[in-house]
Amino acid sequence: MMTERLKAFVDGASQLPPEAQDKLVAQIESALDNARWDAQMRSEHDLVVLRALADEARREPKLPFPTLEEMDQEADAERNGAGE
Repeated sequence: MMTERLKAFVDGASQLPPEAQDKLVAQIESALDNARWDAQMRSEHDLVVLRALADEARREPKLPFPTLEEMDQEADAERNGAGE
C-alpha cells in the first residue's frame, strides 16, 4: 500500500515531461538500490565479511586492467576453442 505522500509524489511526477520522468525514475532506482544495500549490510557479520574482502583486495597484487583489444582477443580465443 502506498502512503498518501508517495501517491502525491507520483501524481506530481506524472505531470513532468517524459524525459524528466525517466531521469527521476533512474534517480529513484539508484536511491532504492542504495537503501537495499545499506539495509542488507547492517549486520555486524556482513561488515566483518566486507572488511575481510577489502583487506584481501588490498593485499593482492594489482594487475593492469585489460585493454579492449586484449578482451576481444580473449573472447575470440574462447569462441574458437569452444567450437572444437
